Amino acid sequence: PMDTGGKIRTGKILEQLSRKAELTVISNVESPKDDPYLPEMSRLCRKFIPVPWKETERYNLKFYLKIAAQSLSRYPISVLNDYSPALEQAVLEELQRENYDLAICDFLQSTLNFRRVKNIPQLLFQHNVEATITQRHLMNAKDPVSKVFWGLQHRKMMAHEGSMCRRFDATIAVSEKDKERMEEWFSASHVFDIPTGVDTDFFKPAEGVREKKQLVFTGSMDWLPNEDAMIYFVDKIFPLIKQAEP
Repeated sequence: PMDTGGKIRTGKILEQLSRKAELTVISNVESPKDDPYLPEMSRLCRKFIPVPWKETERYNLKFYLKIAAQSLSRYPISVLNDYSPALEQAVLEELQRENYDLAICDFLQSTLNFRRVKNIPQLLFQHNVEATITQRHLMNAKDPVSKVFWGLQHRKMMAHEGSMCRRFDATIAVSEKDKERMEEWFSASHVFDIPTGVDTDFFKPAEGVREKKQLVFTGSMDWLPNEDAMIYFVDKIFPLIKQAEP
């Protein structure tokens, strides 16, 4: 469902692209959780290929053992978590079966599934500069174990993200600042920004409803950068708003 920032952005882009091109979407699907939303895909693309997927349950012994094992890899853990042999194979088979003009990899975390994709222009859609996030984790790490862990993750993310930004034929950033950072940090060329917008047809005052001085944040609060952003907003920005509008 389009219930978090990244999914809303992807869904809206599919919505607009489908008016101009024939789209095929290949995606992990976790049943039964995702089943109610699958019919919606017929509105967003010509062809949808679901790939069965089961997310690892978090914060139990198996979860931490998996992290320990993944820490030995040269890839960042967040990238390893989104690698699926079945998804990679589905992508390769579809590209062999049909002729396409462009292959789009949505999110850096999905890039391992594109390792064997060849002979077609490839576009990477970057929803963040992921190395910025690992850098901030490292800067805010309190104990020695966390500092070592995030130091390694940041180094791996810098290497992988830079490699992918240079490997793909072009990269899409979601802001001018992200575009500039990819060019500066990774020496990436062919980076283009598509700023994240707001659906003003949906987010607008309802007619006949008395307007109140209220603010709404619709982002996902189970993502640390959003939590950080709201703390910053309340601490630094909201007092200025209250000064102007007591």
